[in-house]
Parts: sequence; structure tokens; C-alpha cells
Amino acid sequence: MAESDAPALFPELVSQPVASYTTGLLPSQRLEELIQSGRIHASTPISPDQVQPTSIDLRLSSTAYRVHASFLPNPNTTVQKKLQELKSEEVDLSQPTYCTANAYTLSAFRKS
Repeated sequence: MAESDAPALFPELVSQPVASYTTGLLPSQRLEELIQSGRIHASTPISPDQVQPTSIDLRLSSTAYRVHASFLPNPNTTVQKKLQELKSEEVDLSQPTYCTANAYTLSAFRKS
């Protein structure tokens, strides 16, 4: 039986060309194209070592906060206000540190 005569493993996908998909993971080559074209950008240029096979590594600020509960901002509060209520410890990320069990660590992205 010729390969083209074999039944498709996922026949529902055969009629849809791959180019028609608009969701999913992007390979590093496509991420690099989007960075070069300016469609993906940051206040500090994204360096080549930040581009991984299907993601871009983000750089964290030098300070993080340990909080004992996860939370989402809402129309009545902000992340800063919730952080002031829930933070248990400020962590200097410029020094070696560790993750704590049963706690969340929140950090901003590096701006420069």
C-alpha cells in the first residue's frame, strides 16, 4: 500500500492545511522573526540567549516577595495593594535563595 493510500491517523486534520492554525506553540525561528519585525518587543532588547525552542525567557527584577496565597487583581484592588496585604517576606534575588514549600513567590519583570 502506498503511503498516500494509507488511512490518515487523524483524518479530521487532513483537510486543514497546517498554515491555517492560529493557536499553539511557535518554534524559535518564528519567535526570532517576530522579534526582528518588532511584533514582539521589550523595553530592553530581547537577547538571542532568551529565545528557547518554544518560548522566550523573561528576566526578573532583583526583588521578589513571598506570599502565602495566590491572588488575582480585580476592579476593587491592585496587585500592589494585594501584595502589601499578603507578603510575608521580601527576597533579594541578586543573592542565592531558595523556594519555600506552600508559598508563592512574586517578582516583577526587569525593566532594564
